[in-house]
Amino acid sequence: MTKCQILIEATDAVSIASLAAAAMTGSNAKLTPQLAEVMIVLKAGELNAAATDRYTAATYKTTAAGPDVEFRLTPAAAKFLIANVKRINKHYDVPPVSFTIDPEARLVTITHGGATFSDYWSELGFPAVGGLVESWKPTPDAQPVKLRSDLLARLNKFLDSFTRVEYWILELGENTQSNKPGPLMATAGKFRVLIQPNLYKTD
Repeated sequence: MTKCQILIEATDAVSIASLAAAAMTGSNAKLTPQLAEVMIVLKAGELNAAATDRYTAATYKTTAAGPDVEFRLTPAAAKFLIANVKRINKHYDVPPVSFTIDPEARLVTITHGGATFSDYWSELGFPAVGGLVESWKPTPDAQPVKLRSDLLARLNKFLDSFTRVEYWILELGENTQSNKPGPLMATAGKFRVLIQPNLYKTD
């Protein structure tokens, strides 16, 4: 595929970058660098972004202008977007963010407001996170589960319209293994975050 350019609305670009909160970090990211990245797929004007660290799977769905393309944001690229794409005030419309993608070189160049950043994404394959989220179903039987505080803290890092998401809808999913709870789905606007909980035991 040849080099191409797409435009993503500023609010969506920052929200997509905030998916990095669900990506792999630390020493594990060095072993699986692709899981430290945010996957972005644009097809027929519909954009799907995803991130995962194997325990959490987060997606964001929106629209964007440009040809069909797949690319990834590295952790550094996500930080660049969050640091440089900002709303000055409520009366100012932030212009879209330009992404120039060279799939063969695995290179993405981000341009916004005179600032430019380029980075190469990993050559390793990215898991089919979207399929996990789309196939999720709520459980008909409620049961108590426990979640690590760091997993819950990640939800406070997602950005919607340049601000932290204030409310999440939490639903417990079904699981074919009766002795384990299904994954928890957290939904807020265009975000869907799948979190694997632990079964809560009183003894």
